[in-house]
Amino acid sequence: MRLVTYDRRGARRLGALVEDIVVDLPDAVGHPSFPSTMEALVARNGGTTFDAARAALARPGAMKESRVRRPRLLTPYLPPFRKERILGPGEEVPWPPDAPFLDHNPQLGCVVGRAGRRATATKASGLIFGYMLVITWSPIRRLGGGRSRVTALSFGPCIVTDDEFDPGEGMLVARIDGKPSAQVPLAAARSIFAHMLSVRSMTEKGARPGMVLASPLRRRGGGLGIPLEPDTVVEVEAPALGLLTNRLGTPAEAPSEGTGLERSSGA
Repeated sequence: MRLVTYDRRGARRLGALVEDIVVDLPDAVGHPSFPSTMEALVARNGGTTFDAARAALARPGAMKESRVRRPRLLTPYLPPFRKERILGPGEEVPWPPDAPFLDHNPQLGCVVGRAGRRATATKASGLIFGYMLVITWSPIRRLGGGRSRVTALSFGPCIVTDDEFDPGEGMLVARIDGKPSAQVPLAAARSIFAHMLSVRSMTEKGARPGMVLASPLRRRGGGLGIPLEPDTVVEVEAPALGLLTNRLGTPAEAPSEGTGLERSSGA
């Protein structure tokens, strides 16, 4: 399934993407105990829950009866263990104080759906709930000083559940103001995340439901170390995972001129 979160009268609400139409999943299922948010679904995901969702979406008339008109998509998932600001598709990236430029990292992310301790890579792959696009944002505060810590992350526009994620020979493509800046092969995504999650499961706390892991995979054509300016539009796109777009905000006080740091294409 391709799952989204949309704004329903000011509250986060779980939806499913069917042929690019947003269907209110709890309404389609019609059972009061079915999760109404993505966070609740991740915490309670299991065979019977997914079976009920698939059966509801396969029912004739489900899209017509539960279709959401002009949905405003939000970040599909809010992880409980992250301190950075989480942004959704179309949201403006806040400009950090005293940062003349921002850097970004387009990535693939996975959401963990089940707990695991001391898991092999094979077992760890079964702990994954689904996959989504991720962009990390880091301020560049001085020339030659490198990036600071990540201050914000963008998630979205949807989560593709593990059973329907097929990376194949697909590519994650990033663009800056419409110009390609990076390409990331997705073929190794499953094995990379299984290894990452296996390593995490060996720690004291182990793998926990709700965790989000992100990996740049193997990069072609750069895409890191590109100083971005205010009002820049960044797009990240991949098959089935959709298109994630964010525009950079404007600093409260314009950065001083003459930094000597020129904008690069990243090629």
